[in-house]
Amino acid sequence: MVIDMKKITFFLLTLVSLAGCEKPQPVSDADVIVVDQCNRQTLFLRCLSTVPTGPQATEKSDWADVVDNCETSAFYESIRPKKYTKPECAVSR
Repeated sequence: MVIDMKKITFFLLTLVSLAGCEKPQPVSDADVIVVDQCNRQTLFLRCLSTVPTGPQATEKSDWADVVDNCETSAFYESIRPKKYTKPECAVSR
């Protein structure tokens, strides 16, 4: 009785690949990541208040870059788990 090596290899690979499959654990509401909009607003305004007063008119829009950077920084610093955020401040990403 000769056993075909291709069939054995296929069977073993199938068995190994199925052994690694498991049902994913459900995500609890407390583990959800949100953006804390209250904190985001505070950080954004704090960032803008630290910018020194500059020229009223410039050839290029440097102030738009400052606002964009403050906005981006405030967004990323406000990402946190939902369980640490007030319900009225939580916005899903």
